[in-house]
Amino acid sequence: MEKLNTIMEFKNNIDTNLLIDILIAIGIFIIFKILSSLLSYVIIKIFNMKVKDNKKIKENVLYKPLKRIFSLIGSYIAISFLKIPEQPMFWITKIFRICLIITVANALGNCLTPKSKLMKRMKENDKITTNNKATDFIGKVIRTIIYIIAGFMIIFELGYDLSGIITGLGIGSVVIALAAQDIAKNLFSGIVLLFDKPFMIGDYVKIDNIEGTVDDMSFRAIRIRALDNTLVTIPNNKISEGNVINYTKMEKRRYELDLLVRPDTNIDKLEIVIERIKEELINNRFVIEDTINVHLNNVTDKGININIYLYTKIVDTTEFLDFKESINIKILRILKEENIELVNNYNVIKMK
Repeated sequence: MEKLNTIMEFKNNIDTNLLIDILIAIGIFIIFKILSSLLSYVIIKIFNMKVKDNKKIKENVLYKPLKRIFSLIGSYIAISFLKIPEQPMFWITKIFRICLIITVANALGNCLTPKSKLMKRMKENDKITTNNKATDFIGKVIRTIIYIIAGFMIIFELGYDLSGIITGLGIGSVVIALAAQDIAKNLFSGIVLLFDKPFMIGDYVKIDNIEGTVDDMSFRAIRIRALDNTLVTIPNNKISEGNVINYTKMEKRRYELDLLVRPDTNIDKLEIVIERIKEELINNRFVIEDTINVHLNNVTDKGININIYLYTKIVDTTEFLDFKESINIKILRILKEENIELVNNYNVIKMK
């Protein structure tokens, strides 16, 4: 009977101790759960002292990950009080570490998304970055590195041999590099273009024999909207190897026109035409006056050449074409009014 009482007493003591441990564990979990919001708020507030709005602090990209981290720590400490056997506790510790790695990696990755506050500040700071696409690319590269490191840490936690995996990746990377040389060339050329900035989206450019407005830029190719509205895709490595003319970057554009009039044209009339053309150009507000040149350039048996060239402040391609059209019409009107006939390979072009 005594032995039975001793066993029952021992059992009651075990149940009591287990119950106390469970209650302590629950208490620890609840305390960390409650404090996780406060601790996350305080940490973010320390680094954002100027922010007075509580809502903005809670909308911070690190607020939720910090709460998860404190909740994970609380859960792990709570479980530790339950005196779980060694083998299950070993795997619980592994799971805790893996969850912690994933949470931290996710938090750091979220700080580098295009919409994050950090990336927006980088885009606004001209001293740090070159343009938005370059900044976004840098963010993607860093996020990728973070996730790769996190992946290796998880593999290590699971007990796999990293040296064998790294060796395998080394061999695999060689195969991939050999199979995707064009992709690599376009990628690195794209990075160079984004940092060098020979043109931006919306610029009017000429690349070799292709001319048009830059419609889109990526790390593989750019797309140009040609004058006939077709969309031309050019790989980045071709752009880096070719000649690029950016008309949008020009501070002024050159207008030039050669007129060939009949060789028997009256000299007095020619002088009048030249003076009238000069006067017309001087009165045009888009023409840079000190660049106007209208001269009788050459005389041959084919005809008399009048050369006209000038510079205009207009650099936009569409506006420049309108400007050229306006000047050409005015010159043709002057020729018609003065009865001056143009010739082309001995054929007289009569002005109507």
